[in-house]
Amino acid sequence: YLLANADADHNGAISSAEYAPGRDGAMTSLFMTQFDANRDGQVAPIEYNKALTATDSIEAYHHVVEERMSKAVEPYVADKEFDLTELRDYMTRGLGLTADWPLLARIFGELDLNQDDKLLSAKGEGPAFLLYFARPQLQRALALPPDAAR
Repeated sequence: YLLANADADHNGAISSAEYAPGRDGAMTSLFMTQFDANRDGQVAPIEYNKALTATDSIEAYHHVVEERMSKAVEPYVADKEFDLTELRDYMTRGLGLTADWPLLARIFGELDLNQDDKLLSAKGEGPAFLLYFARPQLQRALALPPDAAR
């Protein structure tokens, strides 16, 4: 999927210039470092597929993703008392959505991993909140193009 979409010149490989749009320099550099095995400035499908099976490549990406997600969720995690009422306010005032109270209560229950009736007080609740309610912040944090989250 990535190779087909990023290969602008249709030569069967991705250069750093093709990978860079919508991403910052650090992400582009990491991509080339981890995936361009023969250091020719292009990531061919065989290099890409081989790197995907290498533990160090996957760990490097996970580290970057976790770091950026942490920064994106920081404003929300600061409020350890973020409860169901605040979530409804965030959805209606912050996002301009209509809050379906029964659905919201069910989703809140699923996201409240430690069942303390607070949404951002346990590890993992912040990223889950981002995935459900703050996708624009998550996309900016990961420097993803808007259609990549489909």
